[in-house]
Amino acid sequence: MAAPVAIAAVIAVNANSHTPKVKTLPPATGTAASGLRQVATAMERTTGYRFAGTVESGPETVTVTGEFAAPDRLHETLSAAGGQPIERLVIGSQQYQKAGTAWQAVSGTAATDPRATFGALAAATAVTARPDGYAFTLAGTAAQQLVSGAGVVGTTVSGTVQVRDGAIVDISYKSSGSPATSVHFAYAGVGTAPAITAPPTTAA
Repeated sequence: MAAPVAIAAVIAVNANSHTPKVKTLPPATGTAASGLRQVATAMERTTGYRFAGTVESGPETVTVTGEFAAPDRLHETLSAAGGQPIERLVIGSQQYQKAGTAWQAVSGTAATDPRATFGALAAATAVTARPDGYAFTLAGTAAQQLVSGAGVVGTTVSGTVQVRDGAIVDISYKSSGSPATSVHFAYAGVGTAPAITAPPTTAA
């Protein structure tokens, strides 16, 4: 929001809720674009990773840490200034949230797949190579996959990724417009599936 990590889910909470019509724009072509798509696809297909990052939208900043195990296991903790940390687990269609020291099963909309972030990168509308990775710009629907409300009226999302050993280890991007949304995440243990299991729960 990966979201990300559930990057998209985090951004949706902090970004403009207005969802205007967006356009689908053709992805970039060329060697750099192909290279970014290759590492983005590798991240979509990896068995798992750990993540840590921040999402800033207007005056709000959310810190996110956690781990992901393919295909559908996510453990994350979200923290914002002045509020209690929110810890949650997603295992398939089941979602759990920690209240105090006890876990509870919760219902709601399906959790955002953190791999959607990398799917959006594969649709970048402009890409240039850097010594440590790539710089990218997204517009239209691709931009909206990373930042809710982006991709219309000239709004874009621009950023960079750092690549090491064929995997994305760092991503940073920012939307244009106001309020701008800034996102930064680091990934570790890419290719290793963390053990994420259902917790003992109490009645809600």
